[in-house]
Amino acid sequence: MLDRLFTYDFHEFISLLAVGFTLVHVIVLMLDNYMPYSIAQILVPFISPYRPFWVGVGVIAFYVILLVTITFYLRNRIGTRAFRAIHVVSLLGYIGVTLHGYFSGTDTALPSMKILYDVSGLAVLFLTVYWLVLLGLRNAEKRRQAAAALAAKATQNQRVPVR
Repeated sequence: MLDRLFTYDFHEFISLLAVGFTLVHVIVLMLDNYMPYSIAQILVPFISPYRPFWVGVGVIAFYVILLVTITFYLRNRIGTRAFRAIHVVSLLGYIGVTLHGYFSGTDTALPSMKILYDVSGLAVLFLTVYWLVLLGLRNAEKRRQAAAALAAKATQNQRVPVR
C-alpha cells in the first residue's frame, strides 16, 4: 500500500499538471491561424464553431478539473467529506475530457491516439473498480466489527446478575 502523503501529493501534482496542459491547449487554440478561438468560445460551453457539443463537454470537464484542483488548497475549510465527494466527481471530469478528445480531436484517427484512449480508459476503469472493491471490503469489515461489538455487549449484559 502506498503512503497516504505520497498519494495526496501525487494527486495534487497531477491535477496541477492537467490544468497546466489545458492552459497550453487553450493558448495554442487562441494562436491558431486556421481556426482561432476567442476567449468566449473557450470559456463558454457549446458556442464553439467546431463541433460545439464535444468542445462544450471539454470546457465543462475543464471546470470540473479546476474545481478538483482548487479543493486541494481548501481541504481544511471545506472538510474531508466535501473534499472526497468533489474528488469522486473528478471521474466525470476524466470522462468528459476523454470524450472531448475522442470526438473533437483532430488526431483521434491516429493509431497512437486510439492506443492512448484505450490504455488510459482501461487503467482508469481498473483503478475505479479496485477502489470500489476496497471500499466495499472496508465497509463490510466495519459492519462485521460493529456486529461483533454489539454481540459482545449483549453477551455482557446477559451475564450481569440482577439484584
